[in-house]
Parts: sequence; C-alpha cells; structure tokens
Amino acid sequence: WSPDGRLFAYHTEWATINRSGVYVVDVETGEQRLLPGWKPAFTSFSPDSSHVVFSTAQSNHQFIWVGNVETGSVFLLAEGSAPAWRPAAP
Repeated sequence: WSPDGRLFAYHTEWATINRSGVYVVDVETGEQRLLPGWKPAFTSFSPDSSHVVFSTAQSNHQFIWVGNVETGSVFLLAEGSAPAWRPAAP
C-alpha cells in the first residue's frame, strides 16, 4: 500500500515483457498502470506515494528501478536488490 492509502502495488510475471512488471492500482477508481520490468520483486512506495522502487532479475544480475506512478515511466537506478525507501528526515 502507498503511504497515502490510495494506491496498491503488486508484481507479476507474464510470458512476455509487455505484461511483466509492477502494477499500481488506484483503489478508488480501479485504474491500473503497468511499470514494466522482468521478474520484479521487493516493491516499495516513495514517502509521497508518487514513485515505486522495485528490483528485477536478468541474466543472474539484479537491478533497482524507479517508476513514476502517474506516467508509468521507469528508469534504472542501480545494480542491486531489495530496494526500499528511507523514511523522510524530520
């Protein structure tokens, strides 16, 4: 669940990359947005609920991606696994 409670994210693997990734669901409208990624895992929302961070596994390597929940765009952040957002500083 997103920190603001309006979004839910889940990851899935399909036979094609076109449908594999993290799905972000607006719980009020039911609208879903795909953040594409192959074999996604470890999904976490940003503190302001605007982005999702997740990892993928490809060719024995793991990568950390950040996806924009409004646009569906994703970008590679780093090689690694098990990403999570830090709590915001006071």
